[in-house]
Amino acid sequence: MDAERLVGKRVRVLVAQCDQTTDIGAVAGVLVHVASGRLLLRLDDGSYTSVELGWVVSISET
Repeated sequence: MDAERLVGKRVRVLVAQCDQTTDIGAVAGVLVHVASGRLLLRLDDGSYTSVELGWVVSISET
């Protein structure tokens, strides 16, 4: 997954909630930073959240 090319862009990340692919959540925001196997996203409300790359099902530019 080449997430570094999406830094600074608005993205939608599909994240597995547990070990089952049926439990998938979505997070949308601006990708701020990628490092140490984690993504840092700035959400629409101005808050930040981090996501472990191991739980990412897909990431797409919106």
